[in-house]
Amino acid sequence: MKRKIVFSEVASDKLESTLIYLENNFSEKIIWKFLKNLDSCFKQIEKFPNSFKYSDVYKANKVIVTKHTSFYYRFTKDEIIILYFVDNKMNNIF
Repeated sequence: MKRKIVFSEVASDKLESTLIYLENNFSEKIIWKFLKNLDSCFKQIEKFPNSFKYSDVYKANKVIVTKHTSFYYRFTKDEIIILYFVDNKMNNIF
C-alpha cells in the first residue's frame, strides 16, 4: 500500500518560502532541478521509508535534498509526515 505524503503547516510554509526565494533569485532550470530532487526523495521514502538516516535528536528521519536544503519526516503505516525543512547553511529547523 502506498503511503500518503502529508505536510505539517511549518513544512508547507518553509517549502513555499524556499520556492519563492528560488523564483526570485535563480533560473527556472535551478527551480526544476530542486523540484526534481525533492520528488525523487518523496518517491524513495514512499518505497523505502527507513532508507534515510534517523536522528535521535529530532526523533525523525533526515533527507538531504540539496547541499542547501534538508527535511525531516516521520512515517506511519498510512502516512509520511513531512515535519519541517531546514536551511543547511543556517543549521536551524525553523
